[in-house]
Amino acid sequence: MNETCKQKMATATVRTIIVASICAVAIVILVAVTLVPAARETIRGWIYHEPATIGIDGTPYTGKGYIVIDETSHRTLAAAGENAVSVPASLAKLFVIDYALTVAAPNEEVTVSSETLAKVKPGSSLAGIVSGTYQLKDLIAAMLVPSGNDAAYAVADYCGGKGHPDSTSAGERIQAFMVDLASYVAHQGWTHTQLADPSGYDFDAVSTPSEVANVSEKLLAHQWIRNVVKSEHYTIATLSGQRLTMTSTNQMLNSSSAYYMPGVKGIKTGSLDGNYNLAILYTKNEHDYLLVSLGSMSEAARYDDLINLISAIS
Repeated sequence: MNETCKQKMATATVRTIIVASICAVAIVILVAVTLVPAARETIRGWIYHEPATIGIDGTPYTGKGYIVIDETSHRTLAAAGENAVSVPASLAKLFVIDYALTVAAPNEEVTVSSETLAKVKPGSSLAGIVSGTYQLKDLIAAMLVPSGNDAAYAVADYCGGKGHPDSTSAGERIQAFMVDLASYVAHQGWTHTQLADPSGYDFDAVSTPSEVANVSEKLLAHQWIRNVVKSEHYTIATLSGQRLTMTSTNQMLNSSSAYYMPGVKGIKTGSLDGNYNLAILYTKNEHDYLLVSLGSMSEAARYDDLINLISAIS
């Protein structure tokens, strides 16, 4: 074997070792990111050197803003960027539900038509609502548990029709509902919240952690809503008997998830346009806390951010 061949073989061997080493490191990083929150935090620290806000007592936090409220005293325990506007995504559904419950009672019967379901935007998260008649509270559950945009349009159509009985189409009724919702939001003093779509699939919508927390507290005053949002799985049915079992989008409720936390009792996720949001009700030592975080940088980041905030609650 001549010297040239030996050099080529040596070079190939070195390349193979380098590639294998890179692959091994990549696998270790992937496993760490998947299983270990602390490792995810370290890696995110390499990528994002300047977080928008700082967590409680300096704990890591990558989002745009958060607020932590003691649900017994309703006192704010900690906050940063709580009045900074961000895209609420599906957390907009909380405002829609709050207003809808001023228009209609939870047990009212709502007929959902194919015309209404056709209004849902492509790419939406869906609860699997089909044409039929439901109780309003079941459609609200479908908005909260799997974050169904189809259910949100159905609620807006029904409540818009109640307030504007002369409206002749689903589009008119939904638009009328959104106009009325804007007036309601302003009347509540939520001056930083602007919504144009009942599902939250709206890149121009804005809200803040403090205003999302405010509407969340109003909804949590209803025990039936607390029962809904704490469920990993929830079943609804049309009045004709068709049953639909839904799964929560909140991984903190998923007992097989790496993010599962037994103390979490709901309430809602939201993500759109690179903004990952989460509002949770957390119980520790029989004491309830409401935490709202907007604008985390990824699906994993929103859970790690909330876990870090929870860890700082004494």
